Amino acid sequence: MRASFGLFFAAASLCLHPTALRAQVQTELAGTLRLHYNSGFPSNLEAGAAWTGRGLTTVLSPDLLLRWRGISLRVAPELWSAENRDLRLISAPGAPNPYADPMRPTGIDLPQQLGPGRVARLDPGQSALVVEALGTRVALTSASRVVGAGERHAILMSADAPGFPRLEVGTAAPVTTPLGAFSLLLSAGQAGQTAWAPQRRAGSRSVAFFEGRWRPFIDGRLELGAARFYHRDWGGARLGDLLTPFGSLFFDAQTFGGGAADNQLLALFGRLRLRERTEVWAEFGLNDRQTDAREAAVELEHNSAWLFGLRHRWTGMPGVSWTLEANAASGRIPPIEVFRPQATFYEHTPVSQGHTNRGRLLGTRLLERTGGAELRLTRGSRAGALSLIAGTRDLANERRLVVSEEALRREWSLLVEWTRRGRHGLEYFGRVGGIADLNRHPVFGDAYSAVVSTGLTWRR
Repeated sequence: MRASFGLFFAAASLCLHPTALRAQVQTELAGTLRLHYNSGFPSNLEAGAAWTGRGLTTVLSPDLLLRWRGISLRVAPELWSAENRDLRLISAPGAPNPYADPMRPTGIDLPQQLGPGRVARLDPGQSALVVEALGTRVALTSASRVVGAGERHAILMSADAPGFPRLEVGTAAPVTTPLGAFSLLLSAGQAGQTAWAPQRRAGSRSVAFFEGRWRPFIDGRLELGAARFYHRDWGGARLGDLLTPFGSLFFDAQTFGGGAADNQLLALFGRLRLRERTEVWAEFGLNDRQTDAREAAVELEHNSAWLFGLRHRWTGMPGVSWTLEANAASGRIPPIEVFRPQATFYEHTPVSQGHTNRGRLLGTRLLERTGGAELRLTRGSRAGALSLIAGTRDLANERRLVVSEEALRREWSLLVEWTRRGRHGLEYFGRVGGIADLNRHPVFGDAYSAVVSTGLTWRR
């Protein structure tokens, strides 16, 4: 109580002396302008909230950050406009609309194209209001977040994904105990859908997740964690939704007995620093709860996925560093398909929008269908960074153990990306390369797309 009165009088005195308040507020101002061009088909490579369809996409994001003691306010909306030129759509029998995902037309809101013609949107982007006090962090935010062991790719939420409005409550820093250091994050919010979502259901979804991490006292080299993500039809904002991800791991009446329809994803992950400059990480994910403990023990591969990553750093000439990072993920259809129906990792029933937000995956694009890999070599210096990025994804147009030859499909990509620090707080960005989608279309065959992006960021 005494501490509460102290905070009250401190706030009152600052209100009476606005000059003192202004002196304590730290202000940062920035702005970003980016242009993305895809010649053949959408790519959506680290595009934030924007849909980078075929043609030119423009993204503008002002960024204002205010800090005062343990409170920070970031206002960073994203205004984007996409030319969204027509492309050859892949038809799917039984699809509710021509833009639906060709392999899972009724199980995921992942359209091939955001309808006909130009599309534009003002999104809250990376905005957040954060309060940190007494070892706790509370945030109202729409910023993107990675949940898992990786920094770019993760099974539940990755760097490619757009954020969504939500409340976050968790530890401000790891809590040290005799058993090691622990951290916990609880979050609940609302995810949207496109106009071409299957069934369209309640119009949006109530989503909630938790992430827990544990670092035992082994020189800080090892970190283990677990996370769980829930989707439900939107029923309004409730504080109790923060505890939703702690529901049953097994069959229960809530879902299967006529109660609330929901879907869950579970991820277990770990990260290990082998040497000072080498790190490895791995994740294992399950789509939906298990029927019982026996299923969890003997059919662990059912509707599952894994991800593995490696990073190694070394130095070259003075002031120059090199980083090699590799990520591989698989959500393959296993042989258990012979006895039990399988799903790709991010599709859902009965909440049929899948693991998406406004037509974009929340998890890694490597698991868009059945798996993929990415290799990134980066040269960094004080002047900026230069990266060579090679990737491949299995995008078969059939969901089955043995895919027919006409439905086999694989994507290959090669990109060069750079950032350059200039004078007066300017930073320049560029990306150029190409993507080959082999056997993309059952009738027209292969498709190719040139990818060009450029932009600048100004900071003061």
